[in-house]
Amino acid sequence: MVNVAIQSTGWAELPETSRLWIYQADRELTDAELDRCMQEFDVFMGEWNTHGKKLQAGYAIRYNRFIILAVDEDQQYASGCSIDSSVKIMKALSAEFNTDFFNRTTIVYKSGDDVVSLPMIDFKDQLAEGKLNADTVVFNNLIQKKAELDANWETTVTNSWHAQLLR
Repeated sequence: MVNVAIQSTGWAELPETSRLWIYQADRELTDAELDRCMQEFDVFMGEWNTHGKKLQAGYAIRYNRFIILAVDEDQQYASGCSIDSSVKIMKALSAEFNTDFFNRTTIVYKSGDDVVSLPMIDFKDQLAEGKLNADTVVFNNLIQKKAELDANWETTVTNSWHAQLLR
């Protein structure tokens, strides 16, 4: 699968220091679901605020399964309430699409041109069996800044938190 990124107006202008939240679907989203996400987030980004102050924010969707929200916290810090409002939307979309954006025990990795999901225990077993290895490309959703998205998000098992699964 080729990474055709969908992104909001203004995403490109957000500084590299912008804070990220990455939500990973447990499956590829359909075209209709992607359209729904864009509709929801186009509205939300225009209204997203913290204590009445508008956030400079944007979103990107990658590999039809990762929804990435970003806020320029150099302009305005995202408060707990503003973060909660984004989580509320993600929970609603999760229920609407019958998919899980919050399961942190699913590992997503690349197998050739495909993006594949496995439960963490199965991923660990495949590493032990040699079907996957330290050079397998995984998605490190723990990154926190926009600059890391292109530099460190898609990385090898060895260069991410996933390395602990090699033991």
